[in-house]
Amino acid sequence: MRPRRKRKKHWLQRDWRLYLMLLIPIVWYILFCYKPMTGLKIAFQKYNMFNPAKSKWIGLDNFKFVFGMSDFGIALKNTLIMNGLDLPMPIILALLLNEIRVKWFKRVTQTLLYLPHFLSWVIIGGMVLQIFAPTSGVINSTLLRWGWISENIPFLTDGPAWTFTYVLVGVWQS
Repeated sequence: MRPRRKRKKHWLQRDWRLYLMLLIPIVWYILFCYKPMTGLKIAFQKYNMFNPAKSKWIGLDNFKFVFGMSDFGIALKNTLIMNGLDLPMPIILALLLNEIRVKWFKRVTQTLLYLPHFLSWVIIGGMVLQIFAPTSGVINSTLLRWGWISENIPFLTDGPAWTFTYVLVGVWQS
């Protein structure tokens, strides 16, 4: 029987290519998963962006300040509602697409829905502004021209209209 050291050395010599391949995901995780975590420390500091070395450690004071704000409950409620609406919508859309029986229409619809994956958020934001703008947007202009509405709908500023627009654009983009 060989000594334990020789067996380990034998494995390293025999499988060095596998260990080298394993190095790639390890480096990736370190760079993109663990390295960014060092930036979380600024949540516990009175951060000085001009001289980060002079940032003072203040513990949980930033959290006390945020949780103590009068609008924190509203912001938390809105965040939970928006995220709750975001979760089921792509599934519902996928189920609806699955029910389309006309093949050419299904393919065109899937292509149009998949298009935003190739566009940046800046372009998508510009498109949303052009489509939903209160005075010059395509939807408001069309609805006014057809006589379906008497005044513009503020899709990008009004509460319920904004919720609809946010969910619609989120489903389309993702």
